[in-house]
Amino acid sequence: MEHLAGNCVALSRDCINEEEAWVWLAENHAIGVGKASEQAWRLLERLLPKAEDGAKQTRCHRAAARKILSLDCSLPYWLAASYKLRNPGELITVYHQAGLLEEAAQVALELLDAVLGQGKKCYGYTTPLHADSPSVWLPYSSFDRLVLELEANQEDPTFVEVNGLSSIYSYFRFSYNN
Repeated sequence: MEHLAGNCVALSRDCINEEEAWVWLAENHAIGVGKASEQAWRLLERLLPKAEDGAKQTRCHRAAARKILSLDCSLPYWLAASYKLRNPGELITVYHQAGLLEEAAQVALELLDAVLGQGKKCYGYTTPLHADSPSVWLPYSSFDRLVLELEANQEDPTFVEVNGLSSIYSYFRFSYNN
């Protein structure tokens, strides 16, 4: 999965010969219309869920996401959405380890909102949190590491002006502590 993810990014950046890519795609039964890069991404999207052992497994998701992020590319929507359903805490950690604090904080905030009922289906919740509802797992260690990192960087001018993380940190700290 890691190699396929790397090839998807390379094809998107025109770093691989398109003719060679079509041969490689044909060998992997991924023939279709459009650009080779589009077919490669579709192949990854099709193979990734099949490669995992179960609905909550993320070994292949993690490998693909780390590879894509290490190549300074953003995760495709479908990959991030699938990861959120399987293990949002790990996605937060993957973003955080890649130095993408804003993305990590955004997923963390969405997860907190989902637990409370807003966008719950994106994270696999069926009911919002109530006193009589089943208990909910939250990745507290991922949250704690993220809050510490956001807190340590809140005075950095890049942090405040460019990324808008200061407001995310304030909102996240308020939401998480309450």
